[in-house]
Amino acid sequence: MISAAPREDAAAAAETSVFDRVYAAVPLAFVFVCLSSLYVWQAYNHVSPWEFGDELQLTQISRAIAHTGHGARRGQPYGFHTLYTFLTAPGWWIGSTTKAYEVVKYIGVFTMAAAVFPAYFLSRLIASKRASLFAAAAAGAIPSFAYTSLILTEPLAYFWSTLCLFLVAKGLATRSRRWLLVAAAACLIAPLVRGQLAVLPAIFVLAALALGWAGAPARRWRSRWSRRDWVSGVVLLIGAIVVVNAIVSSRSHEWLIATGYYRGRIIDLGIWAAGAFTIGLGILPVVAGLSALFRPKGEPRTPELRAFAAVLAASVVGFGLYASVKAAFISTNFATRIEERNLIYLAPVLLAATALWLDRRRILLVPLLAAAGFACYVVLATPYALDNVPYDDAFGLSIVQMTNRRLSFAISGVEWLVVGTLVVSVALLLAPRLLERRRAVSGAVVGLTAALVLAWSLTGEITGSNASNGYSRTVLDNFPSPPNWLDRIDGGKGAIYMGQGIDSGHAFGINLMEFWNRSLKQIWTLDGTDFGPGHTLTPDLAAANGRLFPDPPVDYVVADTGINLVGKVVGTFGRWRVYRIEHPLRTAQSVTGLFADGWSGDFAAYNQYATPGGHAGFLTVNVGRVAAFGAPARPGNVTIKLGQLVVGPDHEPALGKVIAVRHWRALAGKETSFVIRTPPPPLRVEIRVSPTFSPHDYGASDQRQLGVQAAFGFSVSKPK
Repeated sequence: MISAAPREDAAAAAETSVFDRVYAAVPLAFVFVCLSSLYVWQAYNHVSPWEFGDELQLTQISRAIAHTGHGARRGQPYGFHTLYTFLTAPGWWIGSTTKAYEVVKYIGVFTMAAAVFPAYFLSRLIASKRASLFAAAAAGAIPSFAYTSLILTEPLAYFWSTLCLFLVAKGLATRSRRWLLVAAAACLIAPLVRGQLAVLPAIFVLAALALGWAGAPARRWRSRWSRRDWVSGVVLLIGAIVVVNAIVSSRSHEWLIATGYYRGRIIDLGIWAAGAFTIGLGILPVVAGLSALFRPKGEPRTPELRAFAAVLAASVVGFGLYASVKAAFISTNFATRIEERNLIYLAPVLLAATALWLDRRRILLVPLLAAAGFACYVVLATPYALDNVPYDDAFGLSIVQMTNRRLSFAISGVEWLVVGTLVVSVALLLAPRLLERRRAVSGAVVGLTAALVLAWSLTGEITGSNASNGYSRTVLDNFPSPPNWLDRIDGGKGAIYMGQGIDSGHAFGINLMEFWNRSLKQIWTLDGTDFGPGHTLTPDLAAANGRLFPDPPVDYVVADTGINLVGKVVGTFGRWRVYRIEHPLRTAQSVTGLFADGWSGDFAAYNQYATPGGHAGFLTVNVGRVAAFGAPARPGNVTIKLGQLVVGPDHEPALGKVIAVRHWRALAGKETSFVIRTPPPPLRVEIRVSPTFSPHDYGASDQRQLGVQAAFGFSVSKPK
């Protein structure tokens, strides 16, 4: 007869094992809960998107997926973009935009905060539980966690990248087919999360090659090489680099442009990104992480350490090269930016390497000095963007920006701060080695170092998040209230926007309107102004009475300043008027060629398609250069022509038979008005100015070429 005692003992052991595992997971879960709570609070206080057009584009695609299953922007089908849009799509099933926005933000919070779990297990490959808990907490507290309040791909990408790096290191350390297959699958999925993560498969391959090259079989093989073999090997390596460069250039326009024509920018802007990233982490983890690539004498060469070192080196090369090339390319077609956001994926591996130092309490002097020299160079070479807060591409700079805003540190003061932080970091890294005979003191220094790194990173994150939240409140305060005013007016039935002469500032306001009002379906511009994200339509003038083609499939139109439509005005919000239009869509009057502040360039026009009762009347044209008083600009010759409005061959309004011509000499500080009798509509007035002037030539920042300030008005009776 078999005794039941062994079964009972096995069950008790299994129960104890499960309890131990749950108990062991409590500290890491506590870190996740604490960080998530902080970021939920920050997201709650982030009241509006402001990082357009990424946030609006991702919102449009995600909303379309939520309601149709397919991506779209402004009603036009849009192909696959990122898995992030599918992750957040359920949030947009909620009818209230405000509540849906909250849910989408919280999805980002918990997704990005979940990176603490793979960060912990990555560190556990080489470090103790306590040190790994530090690495996980620090990886979940970097300044870039300010992105959790924004509708961006970074929250999902950061988590997925950290997971991939852990799987790759685990697979290479264990050589297990199962782990390697899982790592390969995760890396292949990574580009679907965010395009930049296409470097992860390359990091996997590069780390595997480096590990194989440093392995015992490869060392034995190389020991038999002659000088000719080494020369041949170098030539083959150069050839392989050339081939890889050609393949990547054929598939990536960004790579082709940056590496082919702007190699200097790759280095300079890569240094900027590295500097912002180094500052954001508090400098010490970068110095410790790079130094950890070199094993102290006498330390065993474990498979985990070798695999981790290979992954760390490959990650630095992969993400560093991507960030540099991307920044160089963006500088050619958009702006010169500090692209730290493309380097944040290095944080978990560098912090895991810092955890390794916490356990070792030793560091090699030469690698330490080399890493410190590199850190010193990049943090001093990086612009601190003190006048651009928040800086959405480099939240790592938040803490030095805070010292400028709150503590009145000038650039020189910030430089002293970062250099001082570097000196303290080196001292802290060396201290345990100098105090190795005094274990208690050495342990206290190590604990203090971990606390300081966490405090620095979390301070940067809170500062960056506060700046982002403050800006979001400013954005919403300057937007008509309630923000979903259009949805309330049209009852969600649908509306289009119609504008012209849209600059970046007005585009931002229109993007806000699109985000908060789901009923805004399309964007139309009379002058062909195109701004994203998504398709912008320019209607044709179908008839001289102002009829436009196509006729919109909705009854409501939001018209910008200078555009009057035939219909009933049902609401006015800031510079916008909401019309319930009469079909077919017709404009009553419009103005083209004027900037938002009333200035023209060398040309402006006014179109009067309809008048009360279709009567003749009087047109008033005001022109002047009052706002240019004091600028020694040359006088401008102004020619004003009034005539019949006709439909031009381009289906745009054009000047037909000229009825009246007026001339004026525009001088700075002067203005005048012309009152011209008109026949019945349609009418058109054209203003031409030569020469124009630029305020930039006289010390101002405005680089526009300006003609005159112009205003128009029509009345049936002659103005007094």
